[in-house]
Amino acid sequence: MKYFVIGLFLGLVVGVVVATSEPDLNDKQINWLQVENKKIKTPVQRFQWRTASLFPSSTFPSGRSVQKLVKNINFLTRTTLELKLFEPGTLVPVFSSFNAVSTGRIEAAVTSPSFWGKKSRSFELLDGFPFGPGANEFLAWYKIGGGKKLSQSLYQRYNILGLVCGITGPTFGGWFREPVNNIADLRKRRVAAVGLGATVL
Repeated sequence: MKYFVIGLFLGLVVGVVVATSEPDLNDKQINWLQVENKKIKTPVQRFQWRTASLFPSSTFPSGRSVQKLVKNINFLTRTTLELKLFEPGTLVPVFSSFNAVSTGRIEAAVTSPSFWGKKSRSFELLDGFPFGPGANEFLAWYKIGGGKKLSQSLYQRYNILGLVCGITGPTFGGWFREPVNNIADLRKRRVAAVGLGATVL
């Protein structure tokens, strides 16, 4: 079995800017403060992040899930941050989003760690592996088993903050017209696979 972890890559340099750009509340740094209808309004800087997607918006469930993810983020951060989503290959080449975020060429990307095995085989483990944990088990490991810390330490080597934004669950290893009972049956067959599953094959 295999499952895909959809992650949002954020450039750490941009993240630092966002975290430190909000001024302290004092007379010199605040231009105005207005209380109206129990709402406090303060001037804030709004950021727009170019976000490359590896999943076409027409695909289900990944593409549509990415659109919903970006829409929800933009709603929650509408006064401070806007993610502008780009279809695969329109902002940067399809498999260049990792390097583009790492070097600061773009601010974010939505993709899967299964495609970055050449950077480190550890990324493939983050995407799942044959007969590995299911979605719930993975999330339990990620949230309370130390997985998040390990994952972020891996991404930080490349100046990236990686966040788990969705899991599609286990996927089939292939569809075949004839039975596959042993390794010999796979010879001379074309199999679409990525990540550790492809490495094992």
